[in-house]
Amino acid sequence: MPKVRAWRYVDEGRTHDVQAWIETDEKRLRYVVHEQAFGDEDPLDAHEDKHPIASPWEATIHQADLEARLALLGKYLVHDSARPGWLPLRPALQGKNLDLAPLRLPDKPPAIEFHHYQRLDGARAVTLLGVAQELPAGPRHLLARLDYRYPDVDGGNLRVIHPRLPAPLYRSLLAHQHLELHGLQFRKTGEGIRADPQGWAALRATLDAILERLLQGAQGSGQARRTELDATQLALRAAAGASKGPRRYEVEDEHAGPATTVKGPKPKGMIDEMDPDILTALQNPKLVALHARWLKPGESEALQKEGELAIRAAVNKLRAAAPPQDQHLLSLLEASLLVRAALTSRVRIDKETLGRIKHAGAWL
Repeated sequence: MPKVRAWRYVDEGRTHDVQAWIETDEKRLRYVVHEQAFGDEDPLDAHEDKHPIASPWEATIHQADLEARLALLGKYLVHDSARPGWLPLRPALQGKNLDLAPLRLPDKPPAIEFHHYQRLDGARAVTLLGVAQELPAGPRHLLARLDYRYPDVDGGNLRVIHPRLPAPLYRSLLAHQHLELHGLQFRKTGEGIRADPQGWAALRATLDAILERLLQGAQGSGQARRTELDATQLALRAAAGASKGPRRYEVEDEHAGPATTVKGPKPKGMIDEMDPDILTALQNPKLVALHARWLKPGESEALQKEGELAIRAAVNKLRAAAPPQDQHLLSLLEASLLVRAALTSRVRIDKETLGRIKHAGAWL
């Protein structure tokens, strides 16, 4: 499409190359931002955002946000197609700050990092998940985002922002997410605020569930481009051994294409090898009380006999009528029924469900 005006930004270290322009066809205008590592022409490593605008002056809003982000990342030079030469970038930052430090988790695998944000009311949350990968082209980072009502991970909107970002772009998109969430009044969670051990345990359980959902190829939203992730690379490095065999998963990102599915069997655990902590957690009075709260007398036992499909169908009916703040409790009820049914039938059970029960005390 014809370009009305264009800008180019390059950092002082020549690692990050950003091009922005206003493009038009006969019916619409767009402000486009295209980012790539400096000198990297591989389109799979690039990231592009398009913002519809009604008139060229509206592009100044998006451009102000872009320039504020770049200035916080470091020193950049800018070239304007309407003016000759390169000039230092000096935008008005208006008191914005940048915190790209991930959560400090003592037992976190080195290839994975979490950035967790919550609204001041505590209900809405956003978690960013970064996974380092060694690809033939070199080190790359997957960046995923989950928008949800804390701690209901299953009910949230998970999408892969980009499957393979070079380091400069990964840092740039993290900054973009951070500034966007900061503007929406989300507060970033850090080690300094984990005064409540129970709250911290609940957060850790939530992060584990997010990672498990990503590993299972959870569906995202919007347009998607299919991207295969090597499960050996992702699971062994990021999930600390959650996957032992070489399988491949497909997850979707927001670029182009339909939702994808998981290839290969879902990770399962033998009921005979179950962690004793899970058996103890099943006896938690608050967990047992969930059965009495939502199920009729005898219904729990009947569902356990009927098996997994009946359990999931019954809980889904309950979800439809339950308020948002109770959705995570229904997830625990479902897990409790599934594990009890597996114990009775001596069948395999997936590790995500076992993990919910193990950490149930932190959510109740």
